[in-house]
Amino acid sequence: MRVNVGYQVYRLRLLPFFAFILSLLFWSVDSVIDFLIFEESESIWENIIAPEPMELWMRCLVVILLIGFSFYARYLLKKEMHASHELKQYKNELEEVIALRTNELESKNKELQNEIKLRKKIEETLKKIAGLDNKPD
Repeated sequence: MRVNVGYQVYRLRLLPFFAFILSLLFWSVDSVIDFLIFEESESIWENIIAPEPMELWMRCLVVILLIGFSFYARYLLKKEMHASHELKQYKNELEEVIALRTNELESKNKELQNEIKLRKKIEETLKKIAGLDNKPD
C-alpha cells in the first residue's frame, strides 16, 4: 500500500500535537489516580491544577519527555523519508545507466558478430585463393 508523501509529511507534523494530547491525558489520569488511591488533595480539580511540588515536577518531566521524544521521532522519520526518496532516485538513475550500458553492449556485440562473419568470409576466400595457387597446372 503506497501512501502519498504529502500525507506522510502531514502526519509527521501532527506527531507533537498527538504527544501534547497524550500528555494531557497522562496528567489527568495521574491526577485521578493520586486523588483516588493516595488521597493527596481535597478534590480532583485541585490535584489537576495545583499538585504538590514533587508531583508537579514528575508530571512536567513526563510531559517534556513525551513532547521532546515526539519532536525527535518526527526528525528521525523525516530523515528516513528523505533517505528513502534519495534511494529511489539513485535506483532510478542506476536503472537508466544499466539500460544505457546494456544497449551499448548489445550494439558492440552485434558489431563484433558482424566482424567475425566478415573475417570468416575473408578466411574462406583466402583459402580458395590459396587452394587455386597450389594446384599444379
